[in-house]
Order: sequence, then structure tokens, then C-alpha cells
Amino acid sequence: MVDQSLSSTTAPAAPGAGSFGDQVRVGTTVRIRRLVAAPIGRQRWRELGFREDSWVRVVAKSARLICQVGKVRLALSNALAAQMLVESLPVSAGRR
Repeated sequence: MVDQSLSSTTAPAAPGAGSFGDQVRVGTTVRIRRLVAAPIGRQRWRELGFREDSWVRVVAKSARLICQVGKVRLALSNALAAQMLVESLPVSAGRR
């Protein structure tokens, strides 16, 4: 579980980006455009592999969002997922 030092701060959204928890469906791959958290929270996200421009796949969604970044799967609460602004991967685009 991710610690609560990832508290949210207000920041402008990147063009075309939406909140991770709101925008995604199971099986969707998204790219993180911006981390919306306090500086210590952004650093913690990056340590966990959630970096700007990284790809994240949604594995399951219920009370928590189960996502895969690299070879690691993590469960995120909706509040923590909302700290990431993401854009959906177009169907015809490939992953790096």
C-alpha cells in the first residue's frame, strides 16, 4: 500500500489528460502525463515506477484499481489514483 505522504495538491491538468481512476477501464493502457501530489509524494510515485510518460495497464477495477507498471502490479485507492493525470493510449498506437 502506498503511504499517505502522497497527499494531493492543486495543479493544472495537462491538455487531453484526465484522472487515472475516472478515465480508465480494465484492460486499458494509459500514459502518465502528470503527477499531482506534493513534491515528496511525486518522488514516492517515481520510486514505485509511476513516472511521467510511463505506461500503466489497468488489470482490475473494483474498490481499488489494480494496475501494472513494468512487471509490478499495485492496488491503488481511488484517492491515490486521482493523483495521476493520464491519457489513453490510442488503439492503433504501440507501446515503447
